[in-house]
Amino acid sequence: ATVSVLNWACLCGAGEAGTMNPVTSTKEVWDRHLEALCSKDVEAMMQAYDESSVLRVVNQAYGAPGQCMQGLAAIRQGLASFIDLLVDIGTFSVQMEEVEDKAVGGRGLVFASWVCPSSGFKDATETILVGGNHKILRHNIVVWREGLGFGAERTSI
Repeated sequence: ATVSVLNWACLCGAGEAGTMNPVTSTKEVWDRHLEALCSKDVEAMMQAYDESSVLRVVNQAYGAPGQCMQGLAAIRQGLASFIDLLVDIGTFSVQMEEVEDKAVGGRGLVFASWVCPSSGFKDATETILVGGNHKILRHNIVVWREGLGFGAERTSI
């Protein structure tokens, strides 16, 4: 299994996610996820999911249980709400990423952390389990974000 650990700043807005060719590796799934996140393109992000996909988002700042979404409609809505919180992506920076093509029972695994202080994200960690069809099976996002629209007044996004 190939593991890459990188420290780099994401150049948000440098490209357009849009419709892309099919992916062939876990690294491509992650790269396209980042590109779509930085472009705030929910539809491009959705290309990595299918009806069996599960997305969990938790905000550690308030100890809330977070939200678990399954299926395309629920995940689309959850990602749209999440991306809306990235009001200023100017300071978005990936702090660390580990990508393995055959980590868990032949499935791909991504473990990454990022920050975006200009949007109130002091810390974020993502864990993505990718199936043999290069679709996301499970995606966990754990963030630390205080401020309006996400936190104490709500237990989920």
